[in-house]
Amino acid sequence: MTTMYSLRPIIRHEDVLDRSSECMYEMKNIHRNGHTRQDCRIVSNVTEQVINFLKGPLPEVKVLEIRQEKILTQLAELKEQVLNLCDVLKGNSVDSKKAESCGLKRVKREPVNVDLVLNVNPESPSYSVLALRKVWSDVDFRIEPFQHSSVKGSIPQGFERSRGCEESVVNISFIWKKVNNTELVLSGLHGYCILGEVNFLRYLARLLDNYDSLPPDETTKIDRILDLSHQLVCNENLKEKLAIIVLLEKKIGDDKWFSGHKTPGITDVAVWSALKQISPKSLPSSLSSWFHKCEKTFKN
Repeated sequence: MTTMYSLRPIIRHEDVLDRSSECMYEMKNIHRNGHTRQDCRIVSNVTEQVINFLKGPLPEVKVLEIRQEKILTQLAELKEQVLNLCDVLKGNSVDSKKAESCGLKRVKREPVNVDLVLNVNPESPSYSVLALRKVWSDVDFRIEPFQHSSVKGSIPQGFERSRGCEESVVNISFIWKKVNNTELVLSGLHGYCILGEVNFLRYLARLLDNYDSLPPDETTKIDRILDLSHQLVCNENLKEKLAIIVLLEKKIGDDKWFSGHKTPGITDVAVWSALKQISPKSLPSSLSSWFHKCEKTFKN
C-alpha cells in the first residue's frame, strides 16, 4: 500500500525516557519487547469457553438453575394461595351483603346490657325509638311503656311493650310525661338528664357503634344533620322550618339515605322522627320519596 505522504508519529515507543535516579524500580517496556494487543489471545479464550460449554454447564450454573426453579415453584404456590384467599374474601363480602339485605346480624360486637329511662312528651313523640331495631339489628331494644300522672287522656300508639332475643340488650323504660323536651335518665347521673331526642341517639351511637372513632368529616356531617333535626322540632317559626327542610334535602346522599351508606343510620332516624312530629303539609320531591321509604322501612 502506498501513501501520499508520511506522517510523523505522535508517540515514539522506541524512545528511551530520561529517568531520574529517584525512581524506586523500573517497569518493562511492553512495546519494546514486542507485545501487542493481538497478544490478548481473544480467539483462543473464546474457543476455550465454547469447548467448556459443549462439555456441559459449570457446577455453579447448575446450582443457580436449581435455586431458580425452586423460587419459581414457591412463587407459583404463593400466587395460588393469594387467588384462593381473594375468592374467599369475595364470597364473604357477598354473604355479608345478603345478610344485610335480609336484615340479619352485622359484625358481632361485645355484648351490651344497659337500662335507660326515657321521658317523652306525648305531644312530640320520639318516633326514633321505633326505628332503632333497623339501625342496630343485632341489639334487642326492649321497650316498657309507662304513663306519668302529668299526662291526661290518650297517648300515641305503636310504643307498646316489646322484647327480642339478642345478646346485646337495651332496656328502655318509656315514660309518657309532660316534659319540654325528651329526657334520657341514666342511673349514674344523680338526677341529671340528657336532654333532646338527638342527644339520646348520640348516646346510643357511642354505646353501640363506636361513634367517636369515625373520621372527623363524617362525625361533623352527622352532628350537623342531628342539630337540624332538633331545630326542626323546636323552632316555632314556619319560614325557618321550611328553610331547614330545604337544607336537609340537600344533605341526602347519592344512595338516598342521610347516612351516606346503603342502610339507614341515626341521621335518617332523627330526620324521620322530626318530620313525623311536625307533620309538614308538603315536602320537596327527593325528601318526600326518602320519607316514604323510611315509613316503609321503620314500620316493618
